[in-house]
Amino acid sequence: MNKIFKNYSLLFFILLIGLFVRTFRINEAPSRLTHDEMSIGYNAFSIAKTGLDEWSRRLPLSFEAFGDHKLPGYIYSVVPFISILGLNVISLKLPSIIAGLVIIIFGYLITFKITNNKKTSLFTALIIALSPWPIHISRMALESNLALAFYSGGLFFSLSIFDKKVNKEKNNQNSLIKLSLSGLLFALSSYTYIAFRLISVLTLISLLIINFKQKSDLKKIFIILISFIIFLIPLSPQLVGKSGSARFSQVSIFSDDGITAKVTEQRNFCFLQRQPLLPQLCKVFYNKYFYIAEKISKNYINFLLPTFLFIDGDKLEYLNDPDFAEFLIVLIPFYLIGLYQIANINSKKTIYILTAFLIMPISSALVGDPQIVRGSGLLLFVSIFSSIGINYILQIIKNNKLRNLSSIIFIVIFMLGFTQYFISYNYKLPTTLRSGY
Repeated sequence: MNKIFKNYSLLFFILLIGLFVRTFRINEAPSRLTHDEMSIGYNAFSIAKTGLDEWSRRLPLSFEAFGDHKLPGYIYSVVPFISILGLNVISLKLPSIIAGLVIIIFGYLITFKITNNKKTSLFTALIIALSPWPIHISRMALESNLALAFYSGGLFFSLSIFDKKVNKEKNNQNSLIKLSLSGLLFALSSYTYIAFRLISVLTLISLLIINFKQKSDLKKIFIILISFIIFLIPLSPQLVGKSGSARFSQVSIFSDDGITAKVTEQRNFCFLQRQPLLPQLCKVFYNKYFYIAEKISKNYINFLLPTFLFIDGDKLEYLNDPDFAEFLIVLIPFYLIGLYQIANINSKKTIYILTAFLIMPISSALVGDPQIVRGSGLLLFVSIFSSIGINYILQIIKNNKLRNLSSIIFIVIFMLGFTQYFISYNYKLPTTLRSGY
């Protein structure tokens, strides 16, 4: 026990800080519950007391609410807390708070798995613990935050296929457990938030493609896939039914009537020019599929750019402090350097992580502008790449004293930025939002 504490003492300290900033004034900031949070709370309370949802359905795997169908993951995770603590803000948000701490742990473990560097891993944990994006979604009863915790675990355990210590029977047993856990956790993310259904499937497909030529690795991947499919079987009626795609059909770009109107407007303009070939050319260049592809591409690229991540942030008022972006601006150069570094490491492990990173914005891009709930998984990779960039810069500095001084200077600048955010988020923002209602 003492050895574990010695090896992970700094990580424990970061987790304590993370817990504090995720629970401090939790009843005041955010200033009120959203409609989705209220719906989750009511259904969880009803399940805890009667075993029925608000429509008197017994232990459903799909919860109909406000014209939407909610997934069961977060609602059932709240049930034990409501049973013990009663229906209140704390019991409603506890699964998300715990998920936020789990994401810090898996961020550390994934980084260590990639870099084998404890300092880099601690930087990842620190960035996740104290950045606006992970803090805010951990302080709300958000399905996506819990789904990200499950996904992070699935991603970490899936990295075990790259471990080469599989000669002994004990190691084979450990490998089987890790691979089965990976499939289970990826499946749980699909039970919790709809965006992670697509993300988890694409992540597993990328893992299969990357290791397609390695028979020993293929066997491991099939264990993950079989585990994933088995645990998804109870959800299969919803996956193929209307409830599974109800929300996506409401908000996706494919259902945007504005695109049809724009195409019609452009084509009408071409016809009015009275040029023989122009209408035919316009049919080629002005069509629904062209505009959808263009819109998705813009949404996707905007999500990955530093502008959204470090300068502007989410446009939705309830998801963002307007004075801050999703990550502190001091991390911009380190994010770009880390992304460049990981893209230039020629190993299956890093290719897998980079591919998972590129998959993350897809769900959000299919719906609209970058949004921190639909694209919550991106925060994990931005934190990892930023920490890799920080470590790379520090390694360039050969003098140990100067390197240590540079580390301290970075941490001081980072903490100053965090302190500004912490004060604004907990005191200024709640007052502003309350006065706006």
